Amino acid sequence: LVVAAGGAALGAKVALVEKSKLGGDCLWTGCVPSKTLIKSARVAYLMRNADRFALAPHDPKPELPRVMERVATVIKQIEPNDSPERFRALHEEILHRAEADLKSTRSAMYFTAMQMWPKLFPEKPPPADHGAAIKAVLDEAAKKHPNNDTVIPQATKALAQTTAFVKEKGFVTVLEEPLDIVATPEFQRGVAVASCSPAGPLEKNKKTFYYISPTPEDWTPERVDSFFREYNDSMLQEITIHEAMPGHYLQLAHANRFRAPTLVRGVVFSGTFVEGWATYAEQLMADAGYGGADVRMQQLKMRLRMILNAIIDQKIHTEGMSEKEAIARMMNDGYQEEGEAVGKWKRAQLTSTQLSTYYVGNAEMNDIRAAWEKNHGKYPDLRALHDAMLSFGNAAPKYVRERLGI
Repeated sequence: LVVAAGGAALGAKVALVEKSKLGGDCLWTGCVPSKTLIKSARVAYLMRNADRFALAPHDPKPELPRVMERVATVIKQIEPNDSPERFRALHEEILHRAEADLKSTRSAMYFTAMQMWPKLFPEKPPPADHGAAIKAVLDEAAKKHPNNDTVIPQATKALAQTTAFVKEKGFVTVLEEPLDIVATPEFQRGVAVASCSPAGPLEKNKKTFYYISPTPEDWTPERVDSFFREYNDSMLQEITIHEAMPGHYLQLAHANRFRAPTLVRGVVFSGTFVEGWATYAEQLMADAGYGGADVRMQQLKMRLRMILNAIIDQKIHTEGMSEKEAIARMMNDGYQEEGEAVGKWKRAQLTSTQLSTYYVGNAEMNDIRAAWEKNHGKYPDLRALHDAMLSFGNAAPKYVRERLGI
């Protein structure tokens, strides 16, 4: 806690995870109670041996209930210093911020849903319940989706479209590194529709693989339909932005041009920067108008997913959140299909803390952008800023910001 508070005071991003009471063993069962008991015992000893100090000795009678009452009093005096409220005030609780962002993102989704409603349901007024309106729009979008035969051709087309858009807008330099779109190996299927496998920093062949996932062969038709409803046509566009252009593929292509001063610096990467950039890229493209309201709606849904990733990651590993609770939260608060939610539960069991890197990294990217917007300085436009951000390899966001001088 001392390190966390000190780090926050110095401007560092700090995550505190506590399964029980903040303060841990030291405050509640260890250091503070034991030292308080020792203090009472020490005073009793000094009273019995007061003649050593030219005073009249006295033999106090121990009263354990009063001693334990004093222990509770001392804990109560120290507790505010270790309280959640104090550390929330230091901006150190990811969960607290994520819950607030969840509400604002759902509000943005409702606004976008109302823009889309007249076109989707011209003869039908929207329901009064905001959540029902959002779900209706998402359900309508889910009807247009790929299948196992068309998902790779559609992703290939989406990559060409996103690449052309980024080049046209010019908000980041597009590198011409080799990129192959291939089917995900069977043993890796069933969790996500796409992933990016970049060339390693020491490889001479800089080819990157953009994996697109048909469903596992043993899935039922119902599960296959749920999977592709989640990864519908507009969502596939959104996923292509994240995994390829201008997300992971482009960022990692820039990173591989960085010449690190040490081998370790070249090989090790910051997950918060890599995932932070990819989620920031989704936001960047939607803000620039790519795909209109259809893609914006999916971008906001992905933002909900990113926020919920951080929430369930913490609650599963520190508060004992059950599978039923996690899936309900993802489906109800994040409008995810059941197949997606089940896959995310499996992933959360195997990758503790990784799911939080999306949200933490995205917050870091937006903090850098906000600092730049206050004073453009030596980065007069977004392209200059983004190229500079990508020029330091896969460094942690705090060091990128330090190098940028903002």
